[in-house]
Amino acid sequence: MAFCPECRYEYREGITECPECGKELVAQLPEEKENPTSEEEFVPVFVADKRYESDLVKMVLLDAGIPVIEQSDMGEFPYGSYVSVLNATRFGDIALTVPAARLEEAKKVIEEAKKAGEEMSTES
Repeated sequence: MAFCPECRYEYREGITECPECGKELVAQLPEEKENPTSEEEFVPVFVADKRYESDLVKMVLLDAGIPVIEQSDMGEFPYGSYVSVLNATRFGDIALTVPAARLEEAKKVIEEAKKAGEEMSTES
């Protein structure tokens, strides 16, 4: 069997590239970290002022296999310099953070989801 080191899906023999993410498949998966969030730097990718917005984006990111940490108290946000860039200064804003190494991928996933949502709303 072959495995995707990114998505961690298992594929039958003969497949050499993951159809989901395009990574080259490996014979054995690397060991998973017990708590990946403790060693990785997480950076903001999306800020919402409404719970339903953050929940939708969080679901989209998780479905894409991207880890997400939610931070709703801007006063204690660990990466303060990023907050000002995102204009997340109102009390009650909800910031979604992702691993820094996957920031561009997460932005792309969010943008694609927004486009899909806009297309659905114009079809109605």
